[in-house]
Amino acid sequence: MSQVLFSLEETMTLEDAAQFFASHKLTTVPVIKKTGEILGVLSDFHLLRFLLRSRQEAKKNLCLADVKEELDPVVTVHEDDSIVTAFRMMIQSPNHRIYTMHNDKLTGALSPKDLLLYMAGIKDKNDNVLDSVVQRQIESILKELHDTRRMLSDYQQMFQDSPYLMHSVDLTGKIINANRMIHYVLGYEQGELIGKSLRQLYPPENYKKAMQGLDTVKMLGFHPLVNVVMVKKDGDVIRLDVASTLKKDSKGNPEGTITVGRLSDSYRMLNYLQKAAQLYSRKAQGA
Repeated sequence: MSQVLFSLEETMTLEDAAQFFASHKLTTVPVIKKTGEILGVLSDFHLLRFLLRSRQEAKKNLCLADVKEELDPVVTVHEDDSIVTAFRMMIQSPNHRIYTMHNDKLTGALSPKDLLLYMAGIKDKNDNVLDSVVQRQIESILKELHDTRRMLSDYQQMFQDSPYLMHSVDLTGKIINANRMIHYVLGYEQGELIGKSLRQLYPPENYKKAMQGLDTVKMLGFHPLVNVVMVKKDGDVIRLDVASTLKKDSKGNPEGTITVGRLSDSYRMLNYLQKAAQLYSRKAQGA
């Protein structure tokens, strides 16, 4: 573990931050306020992206506070936590870096390289070589991670190939995922719905009801089957039967909903009757 903990204040400019990264050969650094509160973690790649964007947009003297919303969240462990806990938190960290805390203060940084050295038995006088019990625990975590990734892969395949209309939104109603079928039925190109709001899916008079449905899912954890009207890209409307469930993150916190829908029977019947009437009319005209 690195006992020398570098940090950057939020008032530092992007250019000064780049020089700091280069002079100390760093890859990630926590960004803090003057009060000591941690805003997040800045990586070298994120910093490069911020610099390129600022030059492209001709924005000068941007500081780290200007990009605080895009920083990675800081992941911390207590100094007394086990190596297994540290490893598990490292897996969950977006940049695979974790920071140790003591008396609510940052005391060190831990990277995958530190754990590699630890597992290889390269240690200082205060360390102990990784024992067999801890090693088995870490192997169990790795298996758990592998199984989770496989389940996510299976879920994505099921989601995309489903014959039902499926989409997922975050807690604000922004579409974060939508499968092939809902794109096809609503007349959009694949991926075109991603990033749009529920406002694009519902007529103005039904949008408020859709957001109320989102609140219901957040409160109850699900929304029972209900008949709704959705708007296609060309402005036509269709009726669907939809049901929703709450989607949670790895820590069990609500992060959005998953909704499954199908063309309602009433819509199918109406569509069939319209086509039958058209065919009958053509036949009558030709008689």
